[in-house]
Amino acid sequence: MKKIKSINQLEAEKDQLHKRRNELAKAIKYDWRDLTDSLKPSHVAMQVLSKVFEKNETRSESPYGYKRFLGSISGNIKKWLEKTRR
Repeated sequence: MKKIKSINQLEAEKDQLHKRRNELAKAIKYDWRDLTDSLKPSHVAMQVLSKVFEKNETRSESPYGYKRFLGSISGNIKKWLEKTRR
């Protein structure tokens, strides 16, 4: 920290600190909004379903066509969740 030698320097430093505090407060506000959005039930369900269907896509095709079945269900569920998210 630099040494302050005059009132003008003090005022300038004070203004810079206020600006920095406002920037940090804004960043915290946006981070909090993102966190609360990510914890909404519809978003959590969408993440879980994405992971489940991602794992199922990596498995080999079964003779019963479960991939096709799960794909159609996942599409419908994703559409429904997107509607409920709005």
